[in-house]
Amino acid sequence: MALQPTEEQREVGELFAEVEDANIWVGAEPVMFSDEFIVEHFDAFDYEEWHSWEELPASEVAGLPDLVTQAAGYAGKGVVSLGRVVAAQPMGGIDWLVQIGPLSDEVASQTATRDATISIVGEDSAIELLSHAVPDPDEALSLVYCRTTLPPLRHLQEEETVLFKGTPVAYGQTLRNDNRLSRVNYMLCSSIERFFDGGE
Repeated sequence: MALQPTEEQREVGELFAEVEDANIWVGAEPVMFSDEFIVEHFDAFDYEEWHSWEELPASEVAGLPDLVTQAAGYAGKGVVSLGRVVAAQPMGGIDWLVQIGPLSDEVASQTATRDATISIVGEDSAIELLSHAVPDPDEALSLVYCRTTLPPLRHLQEEETVLFKGTPVAYGQTLRNDNRLSRVNYMLCSSIERFFDGGE
């Protein structure tokens, strides 16, 4: 007799099916990654609860452009990255889908950005993350879709700088508001750390 899936496997399977069938994808169907890491660390991803920064182990630090273009290489791992909020869409309750793009050189060079990043991830990781800022974020055509939970009554502002921790679920393309195609790494994120450093 075949083994019945666990509750965690069932919930993650439903999430993966939802992501694969989402109407965000344009052109080819998304490349879906393994769910093994998410099932293994389900307590840090459970989207009915919000999670502290420390809950999910992360073995990788990745600049956002690399995190998108090399999404498959980060699948099955906990990853920390840094970017700016492009949009934040409530999915119901404390469940959110946050679009995150790369930081501009201008924001990355600010002392407040550097200090806040160091305070959360340490100096070496901060230097790595900040080195992946871009001259014009709107021209980067790379986005992370970060499915996460936020504490009640907490809202993310557009252009706000955030650190986030999660793992890739899918990679594909979406159509931006300006009708240009953008590459997307769809991640299940355990946590987002926010700080105000020029995003207001």
